[in-house]
Amino acid sequence: MTTDGNTAARRRLTDDLKKAGIRQGCPLLIHTSLSALGHVEGGANTVIDALLDAVGPEGTLVIPTLSYLYTNAESPTFDVAKTPTNLGTIPETFRLRHGVARSMHPTHSCAAVGPQTLAVLGEHRHDRSPVGENSPFRKVRDLDGQVAFLGVPHVRELHSLVATV
Repeated sequence: MTTDGNTAARRRLTDDLKKAGIRQGCPLLIHTSLSALGHVEGGANTVIDALLDAVGPEGTLVIPTLSYLYTNAESPTFDVAKTPTNLGTIPETFRLRHGVARSMHPTHSCAAVGPQTLAVLGEHRHDRSPVGENSPFRKVRDLDGQVAFLGVPHVRELHSLVATV
């Protein structure tokens, strides 16, 4: 699942994520911004690999892949495999990785990989709201997971849904 990103940068970032409180073995929903991190050797793949290392093989990494700029009233078609995310390089790189699944919500999908992927993403298509009871945002909370913000500001509304780092 991981790539051969810069090993030293990956190891430093993994250590930093663990020191910040990322727990191994549980779901982690993370909002990210590569540009806010500055130069990272290996780019988005190094960040993704470090996140996967931080949650460990028993953890599930979940990254929002919102596409509301591409799926809207003027262009109502959503293709889970082809519709890009409008959230930047890390989410787009992650959703395109082999083995990563994406939820079936046309504007507020999430991508995930790990043992709890189905539990987190599986019923999102049934929600009428982007963050309803079947959404990955709610499922991560229900599974005693975490929400973190890496290079993006904390969003207070999410704080009430799930535990933050």
